[in-house]
Amino acid sequence: MSVVVTVGVLGYTRAILQTRCAERTSQEALKVTNVASSILEEMAGVEFSELYARYNGTAADDPADGKSPGATFPVDGLTDGRAAATCVLVFPEVGGPGQLREDSELKALGLPRDLNGDGAIDSGDHSADYILLPVLVRVEWTGVSRSRVEIKAIFSER
Repeated sequence: MSVVVTVGVLGYTRAILQTRCAERTSQEALKVTNVASSILEEMAGVEFSELYARYNGTAADDPADGKSPGATFPVDGLTDGRAAATCVLVFPEVGGPGQLREDSELKALGLPRDLNGDGAIDSGDHSADYILLPVLVRVEWTGVSRSRVEIKAIFSER
């Protein structure tokens, strides 16, 4: 009889622990989603003509006021003592950061796509004449489980 009770208690304890783990994982995913959304909101507040220069992976074209986080940066408020959260911004680049290209094969962002509105998709660098700017915001964080949230957006001139 005591073996049956012990097995029952162990099973119940395991179910409670799994439920708590699932709750925490869900809470973490919500936090990460909120962070990704707030990054998009922050980007929406930037002058459109400077948006790509501020958030691409090269410092060579950063605006002079020094408020350019780049394409990969740590995210505050999502650390749990094990690992820091990181945001990675993915743009349609070919040949390295700083070269915004229409001929990129990023299906997740609807590319290839005419980014400068001239009616053609070419292999030129459109970092100075884009009117559409697709971006994938990826936030990664290791918590209870490895969390990764991706949000896709397309910015356009207002």
